[in-house]
This record gives sequence, C-alpha cells and structure tokens, in this order.
Amino acid sequence: MLLIRGCPRSGTTLLVNILNQNDDIGIFNEYALGDLVHDLAPIFQVERDHGDLEVVAVRAAGAVGSDAIPDVYIHPFENPFVTHQLRFPTRERMAALVTGVVEASLEKDGLRVIGSKRPGPAENGEAARLERAFARVQYLFVVRNPLDTINSIINRRNRARVGWDTWAIDTVDAAIREYRDSMTLLLSLASAHPDDVFVVGYEDLVENFAATAAQIGSFLGVSLTCDPRITEIELHRKSILTPDEEQHVRGHFGALIDNWRTRRISGPAPLVAASLAEHAETMKDGIEYRYGASSPQRRFLGLGWDIVEDEAVWSNAESSDVIFRAASEGPHVLRLNVSFFLPMIESTVPLTVEVNGHEVFRAVFYHADRPVIDATTSGLSLYPGRGNTDVWCGPVEFSAGTPNVVRLRFGSVRSPAELGINGDERTLAVALHAISLQPAGAA
Repeated sequence: MLLIRGCPRSGTTLLVNILNQNDDIGIFNEYALGDLVHDLAPIFQVERDHGDLEVVAVRAAGAVGSDAIPDVYIHPFENPFVTHQLRFPTRERMAALVTGVVEASLEKDGLRVIGSKRPGPAENGEAARLERAFARVQYLFVVRNPLDTINSIINRRNRARVGWDTWAIDTVDAAIREYRDSMTLLLSLASAHPDDVFVVGYEDLVENFAATAAQIGSFLGVSLTCDPRITEIELHRKSILTPDEEQHVRGHFGALIDNWRTRRISGPAPLVAASLAEHAETMKDGIEYRYGASSPQRRFLGLGWDIVEDEAVWSNAESSDVIFRAASEGPHVLRLNVSFFLPMIESTVPLTVEVNGHEVFRAVFYHADRPVIDATTSGLSLYPGRGNTDVWCGPVEFSAGTPNVVRLRFGSVRSPAELGINGDERTLAVALHAISLQPAGAA
C-alpha cells in the first residue's frame, strides 16, 4: 500500500501520473483508499451473521444427548464433503478486495503496488485503517520550494475567484499554514516510520527525472519508467504574488527559499532529515497554544490527530505526535492540557509521553473527578480523568535547532462504535485542548 502525501500544489498529481504509467502500479487520485476500507464495511454483514451462527451451533452441539431437549436433532455445522464453506466477503480478505477495486477501476491486472493520493494534513485515521488490512504501508512525500508552492496555491485561488476553478485556500497566510502543517506531517512520518517514507523533491523529479525515478523505483521494489512528455512542464511558473505577499512568504521561510537547491531533498526520510529540520515550527516560551473553534489551526500536530473541533482536537490512533523546535536551548517543562475518553465507570486511559524517544511521563487516568487512595506497591501512577487535566512533563532537554518529537502513547484504544455508544468509529483516547513550553527555571 502506497500513500502519496505533500502540500497541495507541491507536485503530488504529477507523481501520480508518473506512477500510473507503470503496469505494476495503480494509484487513485484524490479518493483515499482508507475511505474505501471504511465504505466496504457493510459487505461483511454476512460474515458477522455467520460468526453469530457458529456460536449458536457450538452451544447447540454441546446440548446433544440432553434429555431436556428431546425433540431436536443436530446436523454437523460443516459438511466435510463441501470444499468451499465461505462464499461471502471476509475481513481477512480486505487487502485482496481493495486491490480488486483498484485493478477494476484502472483496468490493470496483477498490480504489485496500489495506493492513493491525498494532499494536505491527514486527519481521518486513514493510515490506521490501512495498516489493519495491509502488511506494509509506504509513503512518497513530495516537497517543493515553499515560495513556488504558495505561488501555485494563490494562482489557483485567483482562478477560483474568476470562476475557472474551485479552491478553498483563500489567503497567503492560509497557504503558509497549509505548507507548515504538511511539513509537520512529513517530520512526524519520518520519525514514526523511518524505513517506509521516501521524500521526493519536485525540482528533482522535473529536472533530473531518470535518477529520481530510479531511487523511487528502488524504494518501491519496481522498475519505474515514464513517457518523458509528462515531465516536460515549466519548473518556474509565472509569479502572481504581489511584492508584499512575496515578502510576507519570505519572512516566514527565509533561507529555506533561497537555499532550497543546495539542500538534499530527495531520498529516504532519515537521510534528508537535516535538510527538513527548518520546517519544524518554533514553539515560543510561555505561550499557550490552544486548539478549538476560536483557534482552528493545526500547528505542531503530526500523525494521530483528527479534525480540530469546538474545544479540542482528538487523537485518532494508538499514538499521536506533536512536533516543534524550542525557542531556546536547554531544560524545559512541557504542559499538556487534555481530557480523556472515559465513557463508562470502569474506563481507563493509559498515557505515556515520550520526548525524542525518552519516556518522561507515565500514568493511568480513570473515570472519576477526585483522587483515590492507592495503597498498592505497583508504582503505577493513578489520576482522576474527568474534565480537563494539566499534564506536566519535565524538566526535559529540548532542542532549538532540530525538531523535537513529543509522542503520546495510549496503549489499547477503542472507538465509541466498538463500545456500542454511537456510530463514531474513531479510536479515541485523549483530547488536546492546549500546549505550552517554558524554561525549567520559569516553570
């Protein structure tokens, strides 16, 4: 399974067109295969009914010979002379079913790599759905000079304003935020899945296609070829940013724009990490960054977070990342203002916080709004989890020059749908309301 990611207008569509030139590869454009996995759920109703029937049959078989039920007889549940018992879709065949849909849609057979393209921050837990069905999920992440990316975003905005297109990103500030959020997702992917993420520089793809295609093909385990006319496009599009808008973009990205060509951009994520470090946004000392309707931005949020709601942003996986550079070097204290998914009195949420791979906090939060007396000797910290809670971590060494990865791990998580509460299929654990960082001496 291959997922194409990148900021909108960074070259993700170009990459999909190149990949789909190859007989071994089939990539959907815009329609996420995680959504397909979700949409296929109703076809497994027969499997669920069959499972219920098996339970009934086992119970009935256990009652054979009982004098309490004299007027029934039991057939063997499975006839040994019938060679194909299961003639309906089963979840264990999900990968084959998804592959069949892709092959039928693209009129390609025997695909070795299937996938989909979805630019922008991932918010719907798509990867988690796919990881349950496929043995391996890989990523190609396209990056492009921020000035050129934002110029292309604003050009499409302008086309939409005269009715020639549809486009949601309406301001330069929104375009800057979209670029930063996408790069934060890349840094999170590189940290969480270092062996399964390959970064594709848009400029390399256009100017040095043969070498870049060979690298991508090696990463995917296929031989990558392409009609050369696909890459015969202008690398430098017409600039439509006003002088003030361009200066505003340069004020945010500075040397990243001017030194873009001197950096190593294409390659396995761990090898290009140093070139991407400046994409991490700086978390200023002593500033509370809130998530909610009044501040809907996704700044610092990596993998494992859903859409920003009225009061917070919910986790939607077994772990969730926050990524940033510190404003100053040295020991800091991190504060997370969170609430927990504790729908029933026996509910608990285990929370572990790691900073750059080192555990700095571990506890279990339980369904209560007041503490209990813990007389055990387990050493496990227990805290009431009803309502908003401040979790303090530190002092911890944070870096000002490189990205810091704060990873929240939740252990086993379940969705409201699994618990029979409602139809919400997100695997909820923690809602993040706010985050802040300050030097240890000021905490």
